[in-house]
Amino acid sequence: MGLRYEHDFDSLTTWRTQAMYDYGDVEQPNNPTQTARGPTEAVNIQTDVTSHAPIFGYEATHFLNVFYNNAHNTNDAYWTVPYNFGQGAVGALSTAASTFQSDTGLKAREEVALSKQLTGVVGFSSTWTKIYGFSDTFNYTSPVLQSQPKDISAAHSYWNYAPEATLTYRASPEMLFRARYETAYATPTASALFVDSTGNPGLNTSLKPQTSQGVDFGFDLTPAGTNLIAKVTLFNEWWHDEFLSQLTPAATTYTSNIPASIHRGVEATIDWKFSEGWRAIGNYTYNDQFFKNLDDTLAVTPAKGASYSVGIQRSGDRLPGVPQHQFTGRIAYDQPFGDLKGLGAFVEYQFRSDVPMDNANLLWAPGYGVVNADIHYTRDIENSFIKKFTVYFDVKNIFDRTYMSSITVVADSFVTHTWLQNPAAVLANSGTGDAVIPGSPRALYVGVKFKF
Repeated sequence: MGLRYEHDFDSLTTWRTQAMYDYGDVEQPNNPTQTARGPTEAVNIQTDVTSHAPIFGYEATHFLNVFYNNAHNTNDAYWTVPYNFGQGAVGALSTAASTFQSDTGLKAREEVALSKQLTGVVGFSSTWTKIYGFSDTFNYTSPVLQSQPKDISAAHSYWNYAPEATLTYRASPEMLFRARYETAYATPTASALFVDSTGNPGLNTSLKPQTSQGVDFGFDLTPAGTNLIAKVTLFNEWWHDEFLSQLTPAATTYTSNIPASIHRGVEATIDWKFSEGWRAIGNYTYNDQFFKNLDDTLAVTPAKGASYSVGIQRSGDRLPGVPQHQFTGRIAYDQPFGDLKGLGAFVEYQFRSDVPMDNANLLWAPGYGVVNADIHYTRDIENSFIKKFTVYFDVKNIFDRTYMSSITVVADSFVTHTWLQNPAAVLANSGTGDAVIPGSPRALYVGVKFKF
């Protein structure tokens, strides 16, 4: 539910205020053994002013936004009863968690047309985040006996800020050049604060917010009379304290920071209406992400004596879970006139290259390509409350390809009593199944969309 108010002070200045209340009730089995339940309540309040008043004779747009949000998340996990007792039935309580997160901040943006060809933009955002709550873990020694729950409470606050600047230069009606310097930040999720490096309940409040700085350069090409739009962007980003979540031997996810990593690559898109009703769309991304500095902590078990931990430098290894090559291509046709106007279809191909599943890049998830198709019909309705409707029929993964859609990072380990790292075959049989989310098999979707 929400309420929004807009007011024009004059023809150049608009003030907007919005307040929202969200309630979500979760009942979601998230793996074969547990199901998550609990409500999430959130309020979000923001107000902003936009002005188009000139500055020093230059056309300009000024924007200032102040916001506050607060979310209360109740996330209880229950063991599921085995299949023969009823699929999805709920068993005993495993974890009870209640967390609060609030964000208070502002965003500002200044856009100035320095000339007819050159436009400059500067922006700034800052957020004060507070996270606090508790997590109780219940351990069962028999169907009826229960040990005292392990109670973990955490509280942490983060202050982040991020400036950015952009220049765009219109060299000609067909060519636009872009250059940007950007920074960004993100705070940990509340659940990441309650799991220690062993994967067991414990404080992880030393977790830092992740930050990044980056530059990108690109151009937009729109040749006259061709109905072609082509865009190319090169980027290089320096990340600090990037979040790294790994599956631990306790089959839980532990989040730590990567002191330094680099993301670099190129993105190219094309949108070409090559004939009446026909359209080709393509997007390719080369995304090279690798560790610049990470001492990966592994446990060593000597032949005699107690185990201890050592760090292995992963500099140069690729970040797990990130495909280096991604491509999406689509050929579409929509009837532009006649009795069948609005009838259309497309065929789409999506490709993702293989990805490493561990920090040492020993275990890999294979790449995949899937083909999707769509048939749709869109109709405008005049003098009606419903302005437009679309009926569609989609087929996803036409050839029923089996693939891994995403993975959780698997922790590396040493061979017992040695300094040799376990090979991929061992990692693949060390609970890795919990780290793999399979892609959707062939699926059919029929639906309708309305525009009011």
